[in-house]
Amino acid sequence: SAKMMRHVDEDVTLLTAARADLDWTLPLLTAAGHHLDLISLHGYWDVLNLVDAPADYVTALGRSLGPQADIERARAVVGAVGLTDRVGIAFDEWNLRGWHHPDGNAPELIAARDRNDLNSTYTMADALFTASFLNTCLRHADVVRMANIAPTVNARGPLYVHPDGVVRRTTFHVLAMYGNLLGERVLPSTAVSEGLG
Repeated sequence: SAKMMRHVDEDVTLLTAARADLDWTLPLLTAAGHHLDLISLHGYWDVLNLVDAPADYVTALGRSLGPQADIERARAVVGAVGLTDRVGIAFDEWNLRGWHHPDGNAPELIAARDRNDLNSTYTMADALFTASFLNTCLRHADVVRMANIAPTVNARGPLYVHPDGVVRRTTFHVLAMYGNLLGERVLPSTAVSEGLG
């Protein structure tokens, strides 16, 4: 497929579904990496289909370390096949919260999907996770070339549209700040503090 697409448009950007692990991505890149521009990762770090309850504030913030680990693992796999200068990373779907869709088709399990729309679920933990995710992507901007929150409207999106109007959830405000206030350059920074004694 990649050969045919490049034959039609040699400037097309090609990406493929991947995972931040060796078993899936190493064979993929070994076989087809020279045709690719990006590997596509999906990231949902609060997996509501496995545990049908949103993580508490502290747990949700702890999950902000997940994107960093995923980027480092994916970068290592890309490097292992010698494609560091060619293949980047795209988070073409990401969000702190996964979907409320417990496995199974029982009516009560299907009804759980309606909880994706509850605005009270999306708290400051979601906002701080989002900022942390974006900062992580900026720290790795040499390899992370795309990061699309999913979904953008309703369910777990930053905007919730209903018959009476629009709710701007906490994540909306973070994305608006990054979109409108972020400067042109990313500078490394560190902070050091003395431990509590």
